[in-house]
Amino acid sequence: MKISKKILGVGVSLGLLVFCTPSVDALSTGIVNGNTSRSVGKPIIEKIGGKDRYETATKIAEKLNYNTAILVNSDKTLADGLSASGLAGALNAPILLTQKNDLPLVTLDKLIGVKKVYIIGGTGTVSESVSKVLKDREIEVIRISGNDRIETSYNVAKEINKINPIKKVVLTNAFKGEPDSMSIAPIAFKEKSPIILTDGNSVSINLKDIESYAIGGTGVMSDKLVKETNSVRLGGKDRFDTNKIVINKYYPNVKEFYLAKSDVLVDSLTGSTIAKDAPIVLVNKGSDKTILKDATKLTILGAIPDAVFNECTDVASNVAPKPEISNKPMPLNEFKSKLSSLGFDSSGVYWENGQKMGVAYATSGEATFSLRQNSASFNSVIKNCLNMLLPTGGNRVYNIVSSPFSNQTIEVDGRIVSMEQTSVGVGIKIYNK
Repeated sequence: MKISKKILGVGVSLGLLVFCTPSVDALSTGIVNGNTSRSVGKPIIEKIGGKDRYETATKIAEKLNYNTAILVNSDKTLADGLSASGLAGALNAPILLTQKNDLPLVTLDKLIGVKKVYIIGGTGTVSESVSKVLKDREIEVIRISGNDRIETSYNVAKEINKINPIKKVVLTNAFKGEPDSMSIAPIAFKEKSPIILTDGNSVSINLKDIESYAIGGTGVMSDKLVKETNSVRLGGKDRFDTNKIVINKYYPNVKEFYLAKSDVLVDSLTGSTIAKDAPIVLVNKGSDKTILKDATKLTILGAIPDAVFNECTDVASNVAPKPEISNKPMPLNEFKSKLSSLGFDSSGVYWENGQKMGVAYATSGEATFSLRQNSASFNSVIKNCLNMLLPTGGNRVYNIVSSPFSNQTIEVDGRIVSMEQTSVGVGIKIYNK
């Protein structure tokens, strides 16, 4: 498809769609644990995982040199484990997993040569029978617990302070902030900073003269708490937005990432001990993965579904999402919610290699597009957008604006489509009749 120079501009410039950039195919999901491969334009793929969470934790531990370890029970909840990352950092220790009354053999194998083990949680979480197994092997056992998960986090912080005086703390919600805790856990490990659990409204320890960050949006960490603790908020509208904000702050310009499921968080916890230089991205089907754009390496922690993995590699390789096929035009409000997953930022701008390619904007009444630059991947995104909004006529509109055309307005799929050339590009407006 060829495009007139006059068309390089504003509006949903579908005309920008013809840049001679080779398209990139999605990566295969046939990954062997630990193996890596890279094709031109595609990220290296690696996997660290085992048959279950216990073995995955041991595979992660193999990346560390240690003589001390931390044990948590994640069978029913990560409550006590939420505060473990900072202590792991202070001790340079892996976080391994146990059951309440039984220490899995795969975990026990990774404790050979270990001199000290910290158990996080009371006997209702990790029983004395597990402690006895360790002591019988002449391993020193230190249990840190409290009346609840919040008090446990306080006591973990006290232990960290004995090892390294605390200069910074991170505050999270003990009951609704598990994903936020996992987003900040690698930073807690790297900086040896405690994660202090709260009820989201107050904290009962003195944080005077200590740098403090509150992780999560206003729905989990109140403005009152942020103000009273003089904290800096790192939080967005959901777990994925918060995760992205944390990554942008602590891992600027990074091109290598770990991937972990956003709904089962245990792999993020154990993986926090190796994410010093590459962040952990929480992913799920349809979640915002734009942070992965142009990634050179992706490492899966544990396991993620093939469909989610393919979305990740598509974004990393600048492959546009496959068009959603439907006989009915997508409602404009729904389309608005899709923009971030299509690669547009919160202001509706699509960036590629530092260049502003175009802008997309949608309300309940209309969708507008403006194209300023041209590339194969961006062109594919625009075509996808048109097919969402105009399932039988999207290709027709795309073809019109991809070639020299006269300003015109047509009716397609029960919607009005206005197309015009401007001094900066091509503009498209789509609205309901």
